[in-house]
Amino acid sequence: MEDSFSLVPPYRRRECSDDRECAPTGSKRGTPHSDALRSHVISSVRAGLSCRNAATKYGVSVSAVRKWMRQFSRTGRLTAKTAGGDRSLLLKSERAWILARMAAEPHLTAAKLHQELCARGIRVGILSVQRLLKKEEIDWR
Repeated sequence: MEDSFSLVPPYRRRECSDDRECAPTGSKRGTPHSDALRSHVISSVRAGLSCRNAATKYGVSVSAVRKWMRQFSRTGRLTAKTAGGDRSLLLKSERAWILARMAAEPHLTAAKLHQELCARGIRVGILSVQRLLKKEEIDWR
């Protein structure tokens, strides 16, 4: 079952000599693939096409197809996850607790504080913790 339109973005296409579309030569880094492409790839695999054949057909990597299938089977979601964002916003609600914790135990390291935040269910990186402590002019070393 061939699709009547091209799902490979124009910046990824490569012309072939026999009037067929070839595999893309490169990608536009940092941008997710379209939801339409993801939908067609997932539909093809669910219809019986192998991940490898679907990847070749739609001009994406095999690992991308496998990740999309895993994500779809776990969450039922086709769209890409959001990228970027300000992770320090997560610590704004914990700022008072962090400052109280550092006042109670001044020699607490950023790594230990990070572990305690993780135990509280706050998922941020240790660098976010260090940035907050630096911003508050607290020595964590």
